[in-house]
Amino acid sequence: MAVCAMASIRALGGKLFFDFRYRDVRCREYTVLNDTAENRSKLAKVLKKITADIEKGTFTYRLYFPQSKLAERFDPKLSDVAATMPYATAALSYVTATPTFSIFA
Repeated sequence: MAVCAMASIRALGGKLFFDFRYRDVRCREYTVLNDTAENRSKLAKVLKKITADIEKGTFTYRLYFPQSKLAERFDPKLSDVAATMPYATAALSYVTATPTFSIFA
């Protein structure tokens, strides 16, 4: 399992950001939260969950940071994966389409 050796809440320009390592890459995810004790406490709880997920091997970058450029690197979109795997295209249409009665019959 990947261990998150360095993880912290830091500030830049009065705004808080996460600073951690994932898959040997330093990740910095910025927030719009001001640098206050209350906001640091909130982010510390989230960071604790992130590090626990990384240590368990269940961390999904896109779930925590869906708009991040790093999300593309670590967790390709399902549609991107489907484009490279022909059999996945059918699965993708099945997942995204409204189910019909024939699926359940």
